[in-house]
Amino acid sequence: MNTRARIFSCTLSLLAASALPACGAADNSAPEETGAQVSSELSDSDGGAVYAMTNDRTNNAVVHYARRAGGRLVRISSTDTGGKGTGTKQVPNFTADSVDPLESAHALAVDEHHHFLYAANAGDGSVSVFEIDRHGELELLSRRTTGGHTPNSIATHGNSVYVSHAGNASAGIPSTVMAFKVDHHGGLSPLGAPRQLGVPSASQGVDVVVSADGRRVIVADLPVNQIAVFPVRFDGSLGDPTFNPSAGANPFGMAVTSNGIIISTEAEGIVTGASTVSSYRLEGTRLVAISSAVPNGQTAACWASVTPDGRFAFSSNTAVFGGSGTISIYAVSPNGRLTLVDGAGAQRTPPPGTLTSGPVDSFMSPDGRFLYQQWGGLGVVGAYSIGEGGALTPVPGGDGLGLPPISTEGLAGY
Repeated sequence: MNTRARIFSCTLSLLAASALPACGAADNSAPEETGAQVSSELSDSDGGAVYAMTNDRTNNAVVHYARRAGGRLVRISSTDTGGKGTGTKQVPNFTADSVDPLESAHALAVDEHHHFLYAANAGDGSVSVFEIDRHGELELLSRRTTGGHTPNSIATHGNSVYVSHAGNASAGIPSTVMAFKVDHHGGLSPLGAPRQLGVPSASQGVDVVVSADGRRVIVADLPVNQIAVFPVRFDGSLGDPTFNPSAGANPFGMAVTSNGIIISTEAEGIVTGASTVSSYRLEGTRLVAISSAVPNGQTAACWASVTPDGRFAFSSNTAVFGGSGTISIYAVSPNGRLTLVDGAGAQRTPPPGTLTSGPVDSFMSPDGRFLYQQWGGLGVVGAYSIGEGGALTPVPGGDGLGLPPISTEGLAGY
């Protein structure tokens, strides 16, 4: 592992160490609404939902927020996954505390038809499958072990599900990607054998996404500065990968535009102010850089979202050691070229004694009007409207509350 990768792993694990809540300490939990209140909120929603995962070490759960027409989130319920998360402990060794415990993006995934939600249980090596009803409520259908060490990222296409595992390179456990087929009842069955990343002795997968045409699966490999591209076979299983060099150091979160451009954040060793974002086009299983490592002046860029029309991309930057986490805004040209619009288009100040507000996963509403940001150091999901030029404006009273501080990770919706 190179020096910059070692710096990234060691420093990120310390982000929240001095600010963990004591056992039994109060969080910002909002009471779940019941009966007539829930019925009223659901009927007054725009039909959408946002889901956040608690990543609880004992009883992992998914919190359901109804999405109001004005972008406001209302907490409706919490449903156990039947599995275990990692709590505040960071993969792969489960020893250090972190605001980014899963060290991943897309630990939750909703399929394209909003029928199933998938949740990674990194603490016990399983994935849970939920059915989503017409109100967005969840019913646990199944849970199965994935055959890999610490599943931390999930992507779907059609009836195929792809799970990336962090592995534990220092313990000789490689990072892998596994393909599954989902049946009508939410059952998962493996498609082929697990596939390893490029450097088994050092690789760690942090995000898995599917290309716009569904024919390739793409995995960011943070420590070795590679992005793996696997061809998808006719049955949904994975073929032999191409290991592409990342345009910037420590590729992390990815987003795919409607015309197939791949947007990737780069944490750049979490050196202060050094974060970058790159864009690529796919030629078979080869990534060709369009914009290489465009800086945003922020720290620890690790998660990405893009508007449905592909015009704007957003990078969530965790910040380190006493700074406000930020969201950077990039304009994306029709051919995928990136231009920084605002390095700190939105930010949240950490509470006293907390090292960072910890923006982690983000979710873009299907109509492109709202961006939802999971603030891991605060235990909230921030709601923002997207205006002219991609500008972000907080939705008044719009935040989703009731998440545990520090441990929460994973955001998805429709």
